[in-house]
Amino acid sequence: MNRTRVFLCHAHEDKPLVRKLYTWLRANGYQPWLDEKDLLPGQEWEREIPQAVRGADCIIVFLSQHATTKRGYVQKEIRIALSEAEKLPEGAIFIIPLRVDDCAIPERLSKYQWLDYKSLGSKTRLLRTIQKVANASKSANLKRNSQQMAKGIAEGIRDLEKGFQIGEGVSELVTLHWKIGEHIVRYCQTERVAPSAIINSLAEQLANAGAPKFSVRQLRDMRQLYLAFPNPQILPRNLTAGHFRVLLRVDNREARMWYMMKAAMHGWSLRKLDRQIDTLSFERQFLGQTEITQQRRRRTASDAIRDPYVLEFLGLSNDASKKRE
Repeated sequence: MNRTRVFLCHAHEDKPLVRKLYTWLRANGYQPWLDEKDLLPGQEWEREIPQAVRGADCIIVFLSQHATTKRGYVQKEIRIALSEAEKLPEGAIFIIPLRVDDCAIPERLSKYQWLDYKSLGSKTRLLRTIQKVANASKSANLKRNSQQMAKGIAEGIRDLEKGFQIGEGVSELVTLHWKIGEHIVRYCQTERVAPSAIINSLAEQLANAGAPKFSVRQLRDMRQLYLAFPNPQILPRNLTAGHFRVLLRVDNREARMWYMMKAAMHGWSLRKLDRQIDTLSFERQFLGQTEITQQRRRRTASDAIRDPYVLEFLGLSNDASKKRE
């Protein structure tokens, strides 16, 4: 469900129409706020309503002859909404005036484009407007959360650098990659955003945070590392990030686990692991000739588009990486 919060500012006399719009908005996946629906027994409405206004992503102000001419709490709600609108970036949509009868538009709301509820296609235009608010809110949340994630990753890298200075940190680097992948996957599940969105934003924020420049491709690999090995306890501590990069090429889960355990048990270098996978060691030992042929065809197609890729985190040179392999 879209969690865009929509406050419904209205006069009491317009409640029947507001109830209908409340139900319609919920049916379209939004989260409208209406006092009689969302105030709980015992809550102080003079405290809760202003909080709901300030916490909304947008506010629909129902303009009618009742709302524009009478005194009452609706006027206070409009004042709070106008105050909150002043805090937003220029051009951001927050107040949506909705004229429901032939009333005059109040001067203080006249700078906002209003929508005639009785006009043809008014509901479609209203939905389009709220969706634009939702997209802007999602983009802002994405940037804010990726900034927080980047800050945490940058701190983890600085701690890791100290470990490399005293000859440690190889397995910790793999753990860091796994944790980054976990954050990406869980954020996408919680916020229901595409992985590419958070990955692109995170790569940008990591560069701004002063961390080593993680490429989009590297972050994709970290996400795949978490998906391929959801239990970090099984990751051998003597394998490097490069080993796991090679292992991620193996689609078959059983084969991937077999190559990982063999590499850890026998101390395979990256070159040895790569050769074992390319020569289909697992398939030759456990599968039939038909499966091996199919694997070779897939591998040939994959190699045609694969280019050399070296993870160079923390400013390590290729020579230093090879020593740890």
